[in-house]
Amino acid sequence: MLDFQPPRLSRPGEITIHPWSMQSLGPQLILMGQLAAGINNTAWPAAGLVMYIPFGIPEAVTVTKLWCGIGSASGNVDMGVYAADGTLLVSAGTTLVAGASALQVLDVTDTMLSRGVYYVALVFSSTSSAVSISWTPAAGILQSLGLLEQASVTLPLATNASPATFAKFTRTVLPFCGVQGYRTVGP
Repeated sequence: MLDFQPPRLSRPGEITIHPWSMQSLGPQLILMGQLAAGINNTAWPAAGLVMYIPFGIPEAVTVTKLWCGIGSASGNVDMGVYAADGTLLVSAGTTLVAGASALQVLDVTDTMLSRGVYYVALVFSSTSSAVSISWTPAAGILQSLGLLEQASVTLPLATNASPATFAKFTRTVLPFCGVQGYRTVGP
């Protein structure tokens, strides 16, 4: 038996969801043999393009931060979490892209999500922003995994991205971004 144990460096129940996690596209990417070989930087495909990446949670989670990998700093970014019906639940608001080759962490109002399916949304104001990505699949694979897009959006993100405005995903980049939070007691 140990006489001393170092203190925990994280809170119990901490959760991080990203495209390669089990709550998002991870299982499908593994089964398809499509895991990334490395992280690359790619220019954001179009100014005002919103990418919606699906994720599901089996239990309540309180979202505290949103984050994305930045390759080069230019313009503004906004991130948010949408319900499956297109309702914006939480957003960071328009934020200056800061730091190249870094993780940009955006603090948001603590928001509880019940178990269900959601989308993390990411938009940049400029194509000069490069996003750290881990995967560039063949056309159509990301669409088949449920990603959606919306073109020509001005920042900040809309409060209601009606499913009618969601479009088929036509891109071949999967941005490194995600949601951080904690498991929550509740529905």
